[in-house]
Amino acid sequence: MKKIFFFLLLFAGIQTSFAQVADAPKTEMTKAEKDAIKAKKEADQAAAFKELALTDTQIAQIKEVQKSATEKSNALKTDQTKTDAEKEAAKKLISDEKNQMIKNIMGEEKYRQYNAIKKRQQKEMEAATNKSN
Repeated sequence: MKKIFFFLLLFAGIQTSFAQVADAPKTEMTKAEKDAIKAKKEADQAAAFKELALTDTQIAQIKEVQKSATEKSNALKTDQTKTDAEKEAAKKLISDEKNQMIKNIMGEEKYRQYNAIKKRQQKEMEAATNKSN
């Protein structure tokens, strides 16, 4: 009986220690890290626009669409009247609307190429992140 009690106590202790590790707070990124990521994304986007040979007018229109979509998404975060499911649905609508507008600005073929470039850049970023970790 003592052995069973000992093993149950040991098991409970192990479970508690794993629970504490899993609940450990995530480390926040520093402002410098956030700025570096933002700069990398902007550089990647500029490279994609250059590769697609977009005009300055098209680039300005796309950036305005992206800015508007970001503002709408950020407003959703603070909206206390919607449930999480409603917020997710609204975010999807905002994203779909943004993508359709960008497709209209670029044209169907360049939009496909743009998405392929973004996927390639994402893979490159993930590979670089994995190497540094």
